[in-house]
Amino acid sequence: MGKFGLEENGYNIIEVNNYLEMLTTKIDELIFQNRVQQLEINKLKKELKYYKEKNDTNSIEIEEELIIEKAKENASRIVYEALIEAENIENKTKILEKNIEIIKTKLKKYIDQQNDIISQIEIINLDPK
Repeated sequence: MGKFGLEENGYNIIEVNNYLEMLTTKIDELIFQNRVQQLEINKLKKELKYYKEKNDTNSIEIEEELIIEKAKENASRIVYEALIEAENIENKTKILEKNIEIIKTKLKKYIDQQNDIISQIEIINLDPK
């Protein structure tokens, strides 16, 4: 702030008026700059909101992809475990079938031996010596 020259009734009116006019011009410029900046801020807020929404959408899509990938991995693991279990059951079934055949063969042999014994007993009983 400059010093104003003195006159008879106070400060030099022309100097004071010039200073007030300069202040008014600067204030008007600041108000205009403020309005321009406020418009820019509003524009940037809208862009930020748009990108946040877009980013949220992308985040949801990425999360969906991760969930689907994890589900596929779990499904593959479950199928693999089921195949192993089925193979184990098939092997156990084959072993049981072989055991049944062995038991049948032994039982048939045992029955044949018993029939032979019965036949020999009948021969002995029929032969009155």
